[in-house]
Amino acid sequence: FDKGSGVKCLDKKLNLHVEEGPNLVCGDTNSDVAMIEAVLRLMCGDAVVDMWVETMRKEEQREEDKDESDSDGEPHQGISPEEEQEELANQEKNRREKAEQEEQARKAGARLAVL
Repeated sequence: FDKGSGVKCLDKKLNLHVEEGPNLVCGDTNSDVAMIEAVLRLMCGDAVVDMWVETMRKEEQREEDKDESDSDGEPHQGISPEEEQEELANQEKNRREKAEQEEQARKAGARLAVL
């Protein structure tokens, strides 16, 4: 049980209709991330939040890979050029497929303030 579970429980029991917004979510610790994610999931849907989380994970991984390359003086052995091209093609395909879904999520997210 975390703050995200609490938000979902309160939304259900008190009929808050968090998914409709507008909402203000405030927090100042790492334990508040689950609460923010829960509100985003209610407002934007699981698929879109999963996409955002995956994008952030990939960006963090790229940063870690860059740091590894910088720290040992050796270039980091990442993916091959062919794999990179394939990944880019898949990303473009996914981007097109998710563009409409993300636009709807952005409209929903516009009704959320996070402090």
